[in-house]
Amino acid sequence: MKYENTKIYFKNCDYSLHFFNIKTYSFQNTCYKKCPDLTTLNTVSEECECTYYKYYLDLTKTEFKCLNENEQCKDYSQFSIISKKECSSESECINQNYKIFNSFCYDSCPENTEENNNYCGCKFHFYIDGNEYFCFPEEKSCGDTDHPIESNTNRCFLSKENCIVERNKFFNNLCYISSCPANTNDNDGDGVCSCSYFFYKNLSTNLYVCLNQNEECSSKGYNFKIDAINQCFDSLEDCRNKGFKNFNGQCYKECPNNSNDMNNDGICECSNFYFKDKNTNLFNCLGEDETCVLKGYEKKN
Repeated sequence: MKYENTKIYFKNCDYSLHFFNIKTYSFQNTCYKKCPDLTTLNTVSEECECTYYKYYLDLTKTEFKCLNENEQCKDYSQFSIISKKECSSESECINQNYKIFNSFCYDSCPENTEENNNYCGCKFHFYIDGNEYFCFPEEKSCGDTDHPIESNTNRCFLSKENCIVERNKFFNNLCYISSCPANTNDNDGDGVCSCSYFFYKNLSTNLYVCLNQNEECSSKGYNFKIDAINQCFDSLEDCRNKGFKNFNGQCYKECPNNSNDMNNDGICECSNFYFKDKNTNLFNCLGEDETCVLKGYEKKN
């Protein structure tokens, strides 16, 4: 073995002690008086070893280099074996029965994860940053972190936009992985789901409740509706509170023909002359070109 930067060779580094009053340490078939850069002395074997991770340069694993503190095995498309401080392929880790998590190979899955066929997955809530998984303890939820948007799985998202940009769907403040929930669809293709059929908005939670194709508003105790938008209301006041209009005891998206919201209170009134039907007790608003006489009524000044 060569002695550092000299032309002196020894049978081994221990053998050198018989000729020189110095102690040497071996590293990559070379004897060193002091361990070279990026290595540290192993006091048990009295050999130098990589301070951080060892990256093999060939498949036979005869040559390697020591990575510095700013380098990682994943920079070389490899996995880090924690216990050995070595870089390795994914298949090698599995063959040696290591547990894989976030480009690292562990003797056993780390805290807050569980194993499934040599791979570790988060047991509770988690978020993903780049390709790295960050697992929370059981008592911690999405709202306790800087990734407050929950999903229909345990995954947390940074924001609504963060949810949608990853081709997921958003509904009722939740991120739905890949597809909209039952009885909703992404009508506009913008990643935001809306109810497919009739729906109502819960007054206490301010969340949408979607009915299925065969359900009517009245079956849920909501006796008013706007057919044009499939929305149910539990009262005329509820209809107005949500920004819609009332006329003749019904809810409307906009005031019907020949009427308008004169007082901006959500109640529509006839714009011109009108009459009240004796049978239905409902107001009938006349158009600009219609007269009371043509409807069988006398005009009341």
